[in-house]
This record gives sequence, structure tokens and C-alpha cells, in this order.
Amino acid sequence: MKLILSLALIGSLLGSAQADASFTRYPTRDIRLAGHSSNENSNGGGSANLMLRQLSSSNPGAAIIDFDRSALAEFLEQTQGWILEARLVLICREVQFADDPIPIEVACVDSATDWVEGSSNLDGEAPAGVGCYRQAQYKVADWSFPGGGSAAHFRDLFWDSTAGAPRGIANRGIGYANYGDENNQPVEIRLDRELLEHLATSEFCRGLVLYTQSAGVVGFYSREQNPASRRPQLIIDAVSQPTVIKLR
Repeated sequence: MKLILSLALIGSLLGSAQADASFTRYPTRDIRLAGHSSNENSNGGGSANLMLRQLSSSNPGAAIIDFDRSALAEFLEQTQGWILEARLVLICREVQFADDPIPIEVACVDSATDWVEGSSNLDGEAPAGVGCYRQAQYKVADWSFPGGGSAAHFRDLFWDSTAGAPRGIANRGIGYANYGDENNQPVEIRLDRELLEHLATSEFCRGLVLYTQSAGVVGFYSREQNPASRRPQLIIDAVSQPTVIKLR
């Protein structure tokens, strides 16, 4: 009797050296969004700390990161039908108010209105035209649903409070930040191909949102951080064929 095992691209079975093609990028833009009443009109595009706070609280915090989507689309087209191992690597700078690991979730942000990064660090009222929690472009344009209509604020845009889930494409993989990780430790989140394809090709996708439903607080270095090794990275390894082992 012949048993054929196809080993897919899983965890430690594939290192970068074994990949037939690889894709690595830093963000092209990112922004910290703070939903407290004192910060909802402040821009966090220049913040070095992408701080996440409990989404359902009165002081929610989230972050959007975006990548070179045309380059990503080209890579996904070139590796169509291949096996991918994709991960988002974040370097942790702080963990607070959590006895248990803090789950970090990822989803696509779909908005008819694009956001502008800006360069402020939540220092007062945002300049007109840049992104904040309340508006995609402060005093210029609201966060707006792809099907039409304005969102009251960023959480309303991407989160369906009735369903308790993102409105759009949500990633299945979750990362976890622990006490001790604030010493520049990496947190990796495995990314689905469906999520990446939506990010790369959807007309209305404006990046990936990082959020947590935990009561803890976690901060990650942004693209403004030096050295560059502490910035978020999107890393994809691809193999053209699975390894096949025949057992007799």
C-alpha cells in the first residue's frame, strides 16, 4: 500500500532559504488612531508607537498599516497556485494592564474615502486634511462605507458591533503579546492569502487594521522608528510545489 503525504508550507518546515520566491516590505504609511474624547480629533501619523487599546471601551486604540499594494499584487500574481507562508512581524515596545497574553487581531480596512497619514503625534487638534479617529481627512472627509454613507468614527467603519466582528475581510491568525515582550521582542501574525489578495486588489481597501479586544494595552514600533529592524514588516515566502514524500 502506498501512502503519499504532501507537506504544505507549515511553520518550521519552510525557512526563507527554501523558498522559491520571497517578498519583504516595510509599510509605506501607518497611523495610530486614538478614540478617547480627548484624542479623537488628533493625528497619530507621526507616532513611533502604534498603541492598541480595547476596541469596545470608551478609550479604544487601533492602528492602520499599509504596504506597496501594486508590488504585492504583482508578487501574488507571479505566485498564483503556489503555497505561501505570509506573516506580519511587529516589534513590541510596551505591554500594560494585562495578566494574560494580549491577542492582536488583523483585518482589512475598506473605506470609500482614503486616509492621509499626517505627521503628528496626537499633539492637539489635527491639521485639516489628515487622518484621525473621527475622520479619514479631518475637516475634509469622513470615514465612509464603500456602499455609501459616512461612518461616525473609525470603529464604526470597520467593526460591526451587532455581529461582534469586522465588516470586511478578517484574518484567521492571531498574534499574542506578553509581559516581557516590551523588550523589543517580535510578535508574528500569520496572514491569510485571502486577506493579502483583498489588500492588493480591492478598490476600497485602505490597509490593514491592528486591534485588540483585550482590556490590556500593547504598543508596537511604527515605520517612523529607527533602526529599521524595529519597524513592522510584511514577509511572504512561497514555494512552487509542495514536498512529496512516498512511504511504502
